[in-house]
Amino acid sequence: MKPLALLRLVTLAVLGVATIAAQDPPKPKWPRLDETESARARVLLEQLTGDDEDAASAAGDELAALGAGIAPLTIVKLRGVPSTRQAETVSRLLDDVVTAEYAPLVEEHARDREATVRRWSIGWIARHPDESNRKTLERATSDKDETTAFRSSAGLVALGSLDALGKVFDVCSEDWVSHAEFVGAVLPPARGAAAADQVLARMTPDDVRAQVTGLRLLRSLAPKEYATKISPYLDTEQHAIKKEAVNALRAVVDGDPPLEDLSVFQVIDQARKWKERVG
Repeated sequence: MKPLALLRLVTLAVLGVATIAAQDPPKPKWPRLDETESARARVLLEQLTGDDEDAASAAGDELAALGAGIAPLTIVKLRGVPSTRQAETVSRLLDDVVTAEYAPLVEEHARDREATVRRWSIGWIARHPDESNRKTLERATSDKDETTAFRSSAGLVALGSLDALGKVFDVCSEDWVSHAEFVGAVLPPARGAAAADQVLARMTPDDVRAQVTGLRLLRSLAPKEYATKISPYLDTEQHAIKKEAVNALRAVVDGDPPLEDLSVFQVIDQARKWKERVG
């Protein structure tokens, strides 16, 4: 073969390899269950959403042991559950078995016809922040399902889009209990001065609810050096604010979970101890 022809072949081969390398990686597939496993999974999914709590717990453990292969059946089940409680149970199972390698498959369900599935999909994406999912989260902020829209905003905050923090603040101000666990799981990647300063700016002195909400969010968003900016809230006469200042300091300084059932006297005692530590 002539040198020029050989050079062309080598060039084409190199270009071919480069083209293949530039292509997107192959899309993952859910692991396949065999017929016996599939049949068993269907039975277990019925038990999982039944009224027998012991049977539901055992079913959840057995389903989780089957791994990500149960995801397609479980997503179908999620579309048909009649109650919020059952939807949360099924969603938690999916969270347990679906790992990051299946992110493209989860994203497919961000536009599902059923709100329960969109809610789970966007929630999963928010818990696994990745820049490639930014557009999916941005689109979901206008979802007609309020929970899905909220979760997408929280996910954007986790990606560093602090413009979405206002929506998170407002929703948590209206209903903290429903969103506390999710917020605690999703927001910490955004922890830093920029996020903390935005929250502090919303904590107006004459608004107890805003101060309580802000302190709750600072658990996940304030860096450790912000303890001195949280500690002044220990001096308030408002029990709710003082309690949340204690809990914020527990999280920010020591990484400890909040204490929800503190009496007035316990809060006063905890506030005194924190004042001694932080000043």
